[in-house]
Amino acid sequence: MQSVKVNEKSYEDIEIYVEGCNNDEQIMRKISDTLGERASSDILMRMILKGYVEQGYSIDTGYISSYFDSKVFFMKLIDETVPDYDFDVIKSEPGLKGLFARKIFALMECCDDKKKERILKKALYMGMEALEKGEVTIRQE
Repeated sequence: MQSVKVNEKSYEDIEIYVEGCNNDEQIMRKISDTLGERASSDILMRMILKGYVEQGYSIDTGYISSYFDSKVFFMKLIDETVPDYDFDVIKSEPGLKGLFARKIFALMECCDDKKKERILKKALYMGMEALEKGEVTIRQE
């Protein structure tokens, strides 16, 4: 977390891990708990949601941000969560998703380079997203 004083306001960058949250209200509670005493009209913040969420659940960042409009001066909510795929089930599927997952996992098993393994894992998630949605959202790390 980084806090920078700007005139009379302060800016904070906060990462929140939302594993186990299955709806927007649970995420709002997690953000509220994280804010605690810091919630005030003097804070500009960027909340970055991270972690794995239930496959098919799409976080409504607009709804969540609007809930905090009166609690902080400004909040930018960034969703960097990824779906929690059951790769054991997917690998046993006969279709394209199963084939893709088996190929990536085979490459990961014989990989001895941590950087290459991270890239393969990212490719696995991006490939699953592309196969399910027909498009990929590129997230910066």
